[in-house]
Amino acid sequence: MRKLRLGVIGLGQRGSGLLNTILNTVPEIEVVAVSDNYLDRTEDAAKNIKEKRGIDAFKTTNYKELLERDDVEAVLVSTSWETHVSVSIDAMNAGKITAMEVGGAYNEEELWELVDTYEKTKVPFMFLENCCYDH
Repeated sequence: MRKLRLGVIGLGQRGSGLLNTILNTVPEIEVVAVSDNYLDRTEDAAKNIKEKRGIDAFKTTNYKELLERDDVEAVLVSTSWETHVSVSIDAMNAGKITAMEVGGAYNEEELWELVDTYEKTKVPFMFLENCCYDH
């Protein structure tokens, strides 16, 4: 079975929660890279992935390094709300399938930036509604 190689950007409460309760247990997903502004969060996430799945995930405090990787096919953006849109736009511009936590945009202009980026890149994008995926 082919597995989706995922990078997680943002490992605060929501990102680490998704990693622990969903992403790290879905057999069709391999989390191959993690990024957060705080090094301890990236190290904890990578250790968790290694323990649960045996994968040596790439870790960085610079999400753009994650986006440059050929082994990352898709990204989950769970950064702070004020950076959701800019990080998602960077991900689509890098050719990575992008799933973004909501609330994501602060205004209509940011939403149009997402639409314009999708129309330019044709990279799949999805808003993730938190409550739909809670257990």
